[in-house]
Amino acid sequence: TNTLHVDSSNNRVGIGTTSPSVSLDIEATTPTIRLTDSDASGTPESEIKGGGGDLVFSADRDNEKASTVMQFQTDGSTAMTIDSSQRVGIGTTSPSNMLHLSGTDPIIQFTDTAGGDSFGLFGSASNYLGFFNFTDSRTDMIIDGSGNVGIGTTSVPTGFKVAVNGDLSLGETSGSDNTFIDQK
Repeated sequence: TNTLHVDSSNNRVGIGTTSPSVSLDIEATTPTIRLTDSDASGTPESEIKGGGGDLVFSADRDNEKASTVMQFQTDGSTAMTIDSSQRVGIGTTSPSNMLHLSGTDPIIQFTDTAGGDSFGLFGSASNYLGFFNFTDSRTDMIIDGSGNVGIGTTSVPTGFKVAVNGDLSLGETSGSDNTFIDQK
């Protein structure tokens, strides 16, 4: 029938269609796959729903259970977690902030697809935060745990709050009242 159709010659199943074009083809106004946990109290339901170009993943659709999480796994390990407080964890199953990255020297990379420039924000086991320019393969700035800033250097300043490797301009950038300090 057109409610459930098995195309055994192509190993395809159609729900709502008699001509499935993929292994499982569901056609409806808002096609939905519902997963119901019959062993849990309140029978929490999760859904994958599509329609109008949208795709919605819903864990514990009716909020039957508190503290629901959604996880994405690769190669047998959890790669990303979204918890009930809308915190996203990449590399951690227990995110403690809105976006929590956990790993060895994690990097957030930003690439301008129009101009090709690419830079990153990274944390380090050496207790500092850095800005890396992927386009030119250089670290542009670092900030250590004490608030010391290094600009144009990969070294955390010693004895100073700010260390600059290169020329430094103080004042308005558009006027002629700038004070320039040349590196000597």
